[in-house]
Amino acid sequence: MVRARIALDADLLQQLKTFAAEQRRPMQALANDLLRHALAGRARPSGYRLKFAGSKAKLLPGVDICDRDQLFTRLDE
Repeated sequence: MVRARIALDADLLQQLKTFAAEQRRPMQALANDLLRHALAGRARPSGYRLKFAGSKAKLLPGVDICDRDQLFTRLDE
């Protein structure tokens, strides 16, 4: 265990003391659990929107778009 000194607002410290007394747990254990819970919730992504960007394409004469091998050959040229 590592000791750390943090400055808490007076009202927050009072809430922590009251909650620890209600739970009949030491403030240190309660503060550790509350911080773990808060940090675990932060790790979850809120959502990700994937945006597709494309370009205009046109058909080329003599290329069958249903023929995968022919398409790969043309791309390698």
